[in-house]
Amino acid sequence: MDKSGDPPGKPGAPTEGPRPRANTQKKWLATILGVVAAVCAIAYPFLPVVQDTAQITWPNGGNTEQVNAPLAGYWAQELDAEIPCETARSIDQRNTGETTLLSTVPPDRLEHGAGLQLRVNDNTLIATSRGEQVARQQLPGGDCAVTVNSTAEQTTLAVAGTPVYSEDGDVRPRVVGIYSSVDSAQDPTEGLSVQITPDTRYQSEATVLKLVVGGIGIASLVTCLFFVNRLDRGFARRAPRWAPVGWWHLTGRDAVVIGVLGVWVFIGPVTADDGYILSMARVAEDAGYLTNYHRWFGVAEAPFGWFYHVYELMAQVSTVAPWIRLPSFLLGVLCWLLISREVMPRLGKAVRSSRAAGWAAAMVFLVWWMTYNTGTRPEPVAALGSLLAICAVERALVTRRLLPVCLGLLAAAFTLAATPTGLIAVAPFLVAAKPLFQLVRQRARDNGWLPLLGPIAGSGLLVLFVVFADQTFATVMEGTRLRTAVGPSLSWFQELNRYQLLFADSADGSATRRFPVLLLLLCTAACLAVLLRKSRIKGAALGPSRRLIGTTAVFFLLMALTPTKFTHHFGAFAAVGGAMAALTALAVSASVLQSRRNQAIFVSGLLAVGAWR
Repeated sequence: MDKSGDPPGKPGAPTEGPRPRANTQKKWLATILGVVAAVCAIAYPFLPVVQDTAQITWPNGGNTEQVNAPLAGYWAQELDAEIPCETARSIDQRNTGETTLLSTVPPDRLEHGAGLQLRVNDNTLIATSRGEQVARQQLPGGDCAVTVNSTAEQTTLAVAGTPVYSEDGDVRPRVVGIYSSVDSAQDPTEGLSVQITPDTRYQSEATVLKLVVGGIGIASLVTCLFFVNRLDRGFARRAPRWAPVGWWHLTGRDAVVIGVLGVWVFIGPVTADDGYILSMARVAEDAGYLTNYHRWFGVAEAPFGWFYHVYELMAQVSTVAPWIRLPSFLLGVLCWLLISREVMPRLGKAVRSSRAAGWAAAMVFLVWWMTYNTGTRPEPVAALGSLLAICAVERALVTRRLLPVCLGLLAAAFTLAATPTGLIAVAPFLVAAKPLFQLVRQRARDNGWLPLLGPIAGSGLLVLFVVFADQTFATVMEGTRLRTAVGPSLSWFQELNRYQLLFADSADGSATRRFPVLLLLLCTAACLAVLLRKSRIKGAALGPSRRLIGTTAVFFLLMALTPTKFTHHFGAFAAVGGAMAALTALAVSASVLQSRRNQAIFVSGLLAVGAWR
């Protein structure tokens, strides 16, 4: 190997014999199929869907009993009410004091509710909307019909056809049902009508056209990647094995990691969001979509949250903790296998053969996983996705193949679609941008740019089929707008809030959460110091070690772009934390860090991290 840690030779040159020219037919097929997949993915969010619609009508068959109909989004898409003059005068005459003519919230919530209430008292109409009195109008003699119309654009209240209250904008009242003192046995109800159209924009299913386009796009990309693999054979330095010999052979260290993760499934504590996420998953079938009604008024969870559908299926079997934690356990095992089989060998022979590095990676990985990634949150997906992106980039650089780049983009895209924290999966591509561009440019000299950019675009955009599986671009943008308006939605320059929480006296700032984060910062700083002082870490491959350190640093920068600043997002660092521990074990070993002073400085930092409470 050369000093960069990559196999020697000219970039892109095969290991044996002259490079054969790529078959023209394969090039065009890879190009066309990649473009078709990308175009289908871009068009997919804008294709029509079948929307489930509903309407609440009152009175129903002359029955004026109250209706309890809490809406998933609390605000109706449209509210129309018409109360004839005879009905209003009748209930006013047979009751003393204020009497409810119409209310969209229960009577016991009139003082604190945000609904619409119309009351009459001594021939006077009193209207309250969203907790504020908006009108007080004497009912005229003759025609005194009361009409209400409320949409997202305007809300209007009129008496005898004359508006007494009108406000532009979205000031719709909350709708929990229809409540009134009107009695069909005593009051005239002819002409009385209330119609409520619930907001069912998110209750939609893909049309046949959308399913066909999605099927064409997925099939096109799968076939495209097949031809990309065939084209790679003429350029790759060697034919890689997806799982080298011994990949599945478990060692004692593997048994310890898997065993601890398995025990933690049963004895690990419940996380704060387990009930939150399980509630969404359990009601998804009844709601017709994955709804987030805890915080954001029932908007669709898209564009994030495809991973929650796994819990939706699992919840149909059971909701006991060991069963629900099975995905995080399997993701943890897969992360460890990738760290020990892919990342550590790529860092160099010294890291691969060092028992200290191996056990350091194992212990630090367990500290991360047991602290952050036991429950139902999607951070384990972010940890695995970012690790897959690292492995894909390294395999692409060492083999000079395009297929790992495409698969890495797939992993990064699905990671981002699982959680905003998944943005860290982009970091390996940013850090390795220069060697990746050189690889693509070398391939483009012989095949042109289209056979490369087509598959890359298709791979990066395939995730749109999952994000917009049963949603449209308009509904996802509206859900995003509402989440941004309601919050929490903090800017990048407010990232300090996350670290304030980390050191706060709360569950977000516990010592168990601080320790792995501070340890990762210490490991990164130590490796960077050795690298800058000695130009390389002795025994470690220069290129991969540089990229791992750079990726870790970019992780912290990309975290600032996430809209929420909670400390549980650090769980996405679990995999890279274990890999950095292995590199640090080599960097601070006696064979590399020979200065007693420097060793003492590192040990002091390690003791400070462990003692920080």
